[in-house]
Amino acid sequence: MAKPKLKNEIETLREDASKIVSDISSLSKTMGSASKEKSQQIAESISKQAEEELKILRTRMRELEERSKKYAKVVDQHVKQNPYLYILGFLGMGVLLGKLLAPKSR
Repeated sequence: MAKPKLKNEIETLREDASKIVSDISSLSKTMGSASKEKSQQIAESISKQAEEELKILRTRMRELEERSKKYAKVVDQHVKQNPYLYILGFLGMGVLLGKLLAPKSR
């Protein structure tokens, strides 16, 4: 239920971070061919852009953290309300895994 949303958010954050790195790389290449004065202006521009992108990234990370905590509380409450359901579920998974991974005797 919550996992796909979190995975999508994390993937979006990864894409944003990758884009930031790509943008900084292309701006750095541009700096190499510009004059010293122009390089100074470009460096300031890169710095400002990177700061803005980092602010956006931090905001999104905070939002993701808040959502994760919210979903963790929901799961925690559900487990506390139905502990035997989870115990039986994990017991069943353990038995299934034990059968699947047990060495075959001949």
